[in-house]
Amino acid sequence: MKRIALALVLVFSIAFAQGCAYLKQQGEELAEVIDIGFTFSSEPQLAVFVIFPPVLALFPIGYGEVDGHFVGIGGGAPRFWSPYYEQSFGVELYGQETVSFDKNKVQLEGLSEDQLRRAATFYRCGIGGWAQGPDVTEDYAFSCPHYIHLGFFGIVGSPRYSEAIDFLTGWFGIDLMDLIWGTADEEAALAASEKPAAAQKPMTQPKPAATAPQNPPAKTN
Repeated sequence: MKRIALALVLVFSIAFAQGCAYLKQQGEELAEVIDIGFTFSSEPQLAVFVIFPPVLALFPIGYGEVDGHFVGIGGGAPRFWSPYYEQSFGVELYGQETVSFDKNKVQLEGLSEDQLRRAATFYRCGIGGWAQGPDVTEDYAFSCPHYIHLGFFGIVGSPRYSEAIDFLTGWFGIDLMDLIWGTADEEAALAASEKPAAAQKPMTQPKPAATAPQNPPAKTN
């Protein structure tokens, strides 16, 4: 018991030493530990989809497509009646998942795979999915997604164990899964590529230096 108390004191001492910004970051990490909540649709829709075991999206099973609204914690933030879209299928050795907790189907339609990766969570899973790509992202690499929607109402319950590891190691200033996956450099490069290019000023030619007028040659008789 004394060891547990000392460990808790150490954790909170580190947190307070690093300030409020650090605590805010840990709060955001905590919200990423699980996607959990309720789904609602204005028309009857269906989703029964799961990935198990929660290791690198090995075996996806089921089908689902829901375009509606979400209430709960999803995508790393609290949501209340936010747009929601989920489209997934799996036949154990091959599957695909798309889920967004802040965009609907209309907003995601027509996007390329690269654009979809930035706008939502999109990856292919199972052995066949790994071969085709894109593969599962770090935040869902050790996750167990559950999507069940029958008719007008459903539930989402997706523990994200890789984010739970990041939350625990984050108290000691270590983002372990980012280090293992190498996503920190990728995110920095992506952010840099999305910055608008600075407007370049047109090049102006330097004006020639002014020269003194030359005297006309003297007349000779």
